[in-house]
Amino acid sequence: GAISLGALVGTPAIDRSVQLAVDGQPVALPKGTQSVVVTNIASFASGMKVWKPKGGHRPQSFEDGILEVVSFKGVSHLGMASIGMRPPTCLGQGRTITIRCSQEPPGVQLDGEAIEYAGPVEFTLQLKSKFPILYSRAAYHPPN
Repeated sequence: GAISLGALVGTPAIDRSVQLAVDGQPVALPKGTQSVVVTNIASFASGMKVWKPKGGHRPQSFEDGILEVVSFKGVSHLGMASIGMRPPTCLGQGRTITIRCSQEPPGVQLDGEAIEYAGPVEFTLQLKSKFPILYSRAAYHPPN
């Protein structure tokens, strides 16, 4: 699943009103960030590959208990990422992701479903359990 925080159209950047921590370590949002996405799956938004690791980050795997965090700077960034022109910004990987909003969040989605919150809020995200799934070994290609 994935959780998305922010709005890509018609709202100011969230880089000053949202604080992100990965495994307790603060992570600065890039200036102009309008959306933060936390995921434990390889794709997001109808199949877009969001995790393009660099600089010591490991490949994404839904089996490792690690969550990936990326950001977008707006709807044009999201559109370019969906066609491979500009990847999302990789912010980090960890077992515990904390997102603090100092004011009312502009929008939150959990697995594509909108969630409303009022006032300041803090989200702590962790994987709690695993469920077996069926898949075809011929179709499954684990990350290298």
